[in-house]
Amino acid sequence: MSDDKNHTSSAPAGDLEFVLGSDPVEFTWTVRVPVPAADDYRFAQLPLNFIAVDQDELDRMQGRGLKQGEVPPTDMEICQGVVRGWPSMKNKAGEEVSFSAQSLAGLLRAPMVRAAIVATYLAAMSGMAARKNV
Repeated sequence: MSDDKNHTSSAPAGDLEFVLGSDPVEFTWTVRVPVPAADDYRFAQLPLNFIAVDQDELDRMQGRGLKQGEVPPTDMEICQGVVRGWPSMKNKAGEEVSFSAQSLAGLLRAPMVRAAIVATYLAAMSGMAARKNV
């Protein structure tokens, strides 16, 4: 017979309970966009709001489980499907840029942005970017 009063969870504080069939999770993750500089790269920080997709869609994004003749989505299609906004974005004049399909399209035309977004998103969704508690 167990004593529920003495039961303690082994999950670290702050972890969530997994709920099967729950609504898609929206989350913010910082994308590090490489910017060429003097035979090296510097990294621009780009915080974006994403929506989680199911495992079948993640597999499709990576070219797994495709039907004969089906092609995986392009980086542009992936970005348009998973990016839901940004906490803050400014233009060259320092003015705040609100999120819209047009502003996202402008962002996705910048060099290296699409590849950085897709790589970061897939790493975040696979758990490869999990951060340890400090």
